[in-house]
Amino acid sequence: MEVCLQDLQSGKTIVYLGAQTLQNSSIPWEKESLILALNGGRAMVPKLMKEVAKAAMAIEQRRGRGHLEGMCAKIFGLDNEPNDFQKRLVKLKPLVVVDTNYDASLPLLYQKMPHFLLKGFARVAAKPSRFEGYIYKDGKYERSDFWDGTIPLLYKPLGAILPEPNFVISDADFVDWLTEAMGGFAFPKWFKEFRKGKNTIFLGTSFSLDTSRMVAREILQNTTGGIIAKKDLPTKGEERFFKQQKISCIKMDYLEFIQKLESEK
Repeated sequence: MEVCLQDLQSGKTIVYLGAQTLQNSSIPWEKESLILALNGGRAMVPKLMKEVAKAAMAIEQRRGRGHLEGMCAKIFGLDNEPNDFQKRLVKLKPLVVVDTNYDASLPLLYQKMPHFLLKGFARVAAKPSRFEGYIYKDGKYERSDFWDGTIPLLYKPLGAILPEPNFVISDADFVDWLTEAMGGFAFPKWFKEFRKGKNTIFLGTSFSLDTSRMVAREILQNTTGGIIAKKDLPTKGEERFFKQQKISCIKMDYLEFIQKLESEK
């Protein structure tokens, strides 16, 4: 499968971003460094250092939800500068970007233009659904239930600090979000319709964990497969996932892929 710049700009191809795209930024993106940041710089027991969601759950149980969300707001706050990749991606003007990271860098870059922000919510938000939509215009976000396809769509399924802090980060958050997603309550109807027949380019993503595979599978239901830019060899779990989801690998990293798209301008 070939993916060209026009496919991104028309919305035929959805851009799906993972944690590796935060390299060269001030945000801890590797699981060990993020867990240390969430726990105030202190290492946790070895079994909790293996997965962010489990570590976050332990912190929430020990210190409370308010403490966990406060740490997330501090780590992923508005003072983080967008990195070079994020700036280059926005300049390419993709119509639809799914950003599974928690930082506000892309929303801040998108605030230079009208855009639609679709945001996921954790179980503790006391909302009837696990999403909310906002249109950004006249310098502020306004609640909106519908994206008309004429402006860029930025989807932050696991939350962000904007317009209000909320993060799907602990084990319990993911269990709840995935349960709602499987029941069809984590997405608006128009997104379910839009994604039908689309393909996806995965940049800076790893699907070595069950949770990351399950989140992607729910978000991309009824899409037709896609491409992952990946230099390292896939794990056995990733190989199975790629086969099931009709995802093919190309031997380049996300920066090389962005450079390829830039050459088409």
